[in-house]
Amino acid sequence: MSPRKSSKSQQPAKPTRVGTRTNPRNPGDLSVVPPEGTLKRFLWEKRVWVEATFALSMLEPWEKIIVLTVFLIASGLLVTSIYLYFPQHLSFIRRRALFYIFGDDKLSTTTASTEL
Repeated sequence: MSPRKSSKSQQPAKPTRVGTRTNPRNPGDLSVVPPEGTLKRFLWEKRVWVEATFALSMLEPWEKIIVLTVFLIASGLLVTSIYLYFPQHLSFIRRRALFYIFGDDKLSTTTASTEL
């Protein structure tokens, strides 16, 4: 006589999920639902694009804040350096180009512009 098998023992165990971030299609999760209005929807689409492009969607909120803070500081430093130093650099490049074209370091810029 064979032992009788229970139907409960044959079913595989269901995986349990811990936390709230495992199911993004939760009806209460507003990050996957596009908002009403054109401007809000446009900004939402750009936010989703940035998060997907730079893999920010996989980060925790505090990690996103750190990454975006570093990015904003670096961008601010770049814009500041362009605003402060780029005009001087353009003047330097212009003087060097005039030297390469006309070969005379003593040549004034007004004479060089009239000879072109």
